[in-house]
Amino acid sequence: MKKALLIAISVCIMLFSFTFAAESYGIKVQLNGEYLDFTDEQGNKVEPQLINDRTMVPLRKIFESLDCKIDWNQATKTVTAKNESKEIVLTIDSETAKVRESGEEKEIKLDSVPVIVENRTLVPVRFIAESLEKEVSWEQATKTVIIIDYDKVLEEFKTKVPALENVFKMNLTEINSFKAKATVSGTIEYKDADDKTKNETVSISGTLDIIASKMDFQIDVKLKFVGKDGSIMSSIKEQGYENMDYRIVVKDGQTYIGKLNGKEYEWQTASDFGANMGLDTTNYVSIMSTMDGKKIDDYEGVLYAIRQATGDTTSATYKAYIDSFDILGKMLSEENIKYTENGSKSTLSLNINFSNLLAKLLPDIEENILSSLDLKLSSKLNATKSVITDEVETIDFRFNAPDSKENLAISAKFDIKYSEVNKELSIETPKI
Repeated sequence: MKKALLIAISVCIMLFSFTFAAESYGIKVQLNGEYLDFTDEQGNKVEPQLINDRTMVPLRKIFESLDCKIDWNQATKTVTAKNESKEIVLTIDSETAKVRESGEEKEIKLDSVPVIVENRTLVPVRFIAESLEKEVSWEQATKTVIIIDYDKVLEEFKTKVPALENVFKMNLTEINSFKAKATVSGTIEYKDADDKTKNETVSISGTLDIIASKMDFQIDVKLKFVGKDGSIMSSIKEQGYENMDYRIVVKDGQTYIGKLNGKEYEWQTASDFGANMGLDTTNYVSIMSTMDGKKIDDYEGVLYAIRQATGDTTSATYKAYIDSFDILGKMLSEENIKYTENGSKSTLSLNINFSNLLAKLLPDIEENILSSLDLKLSSKLNATKSVITDEVETIDFRFNAPDSKENLAISAKFDIKYSEVNKELSIETPKI
């Protein structure tokens, strides 16, 4: 009955004038960040419009924008659209569409049939785009249909970040589980040229013990801060971080944070912990838990992780992708990321000077700001026979307050050793 009623409404829609047939409400269609203009060669324009609560658009513009060639059969009122791998057949007033691929044909029932309005054939945009394997979203606030062609996004990614290929050359054995131990050392140093009594050095030492099993992991954080009482050390003590002993557990997509109290951990969820720290972690998501078994060992896997981190698709999503690729391209340049191989041993080295990167990304930034900041990151990953063995990470941060003689320097080094790769490891869910 409901389907029959929809068909009857569709027939009535075609009989009435355009004003009653559909409502445009200023609907827009965005493809890969660009808004489509539905003006034809003669200057005529039929805007996207709602029919049966479905967005309908002129067929020629949408198909050609999606790299399809079209053929119109006036006698049967049928349009056939083709690209390199698919063929889509739609007939006016028919609720059945045909999709042909690799010699197979599927019939698909439409919830809004193709119609003719002001001598223009309108087709359901979501069906068209999804049949051609594009992602389609609706942004209610701007009344925009958002279409993203992830094949083209992937090509942009490869073009803008070619040096990422060096990472994939490591060809690491698929790692489902491992243990790792990291030793941590560093300093926080403050200097005041005008008042040396304020000078202060705080040393950092500790360990990180990591267990990873598939999508779950556990990190034991033990850090100690030592220094004479000064503004930095006093602040650390006030926050209770002089001796840090925490365990972080990600289990079945949920994150728990435990603080050691005696011999037992006092557990909180990540959101509760963030609230107690004055942080909003309600949108915290473990990217790894949403990877659905996909590996980050090629461009497609990395892009999938980026998509998971980006969240819901909006009209700004495509531009965000391209902007992030531009930044990654500058960050992971051939100068910054190198791969070397010697027999069964391979090394991946990464060196990034964020101050130089900032100058490239923001050429108009004031010189005194750039000169006041110095942030460097270096990483070296070693593998033997495609199995990761150890890793060294160093961070150097220095800040000179503009127009003053104050200087803050933070340095840290992480030496990481891996063991029990792909052994049977288990992680328990904390009891809260």
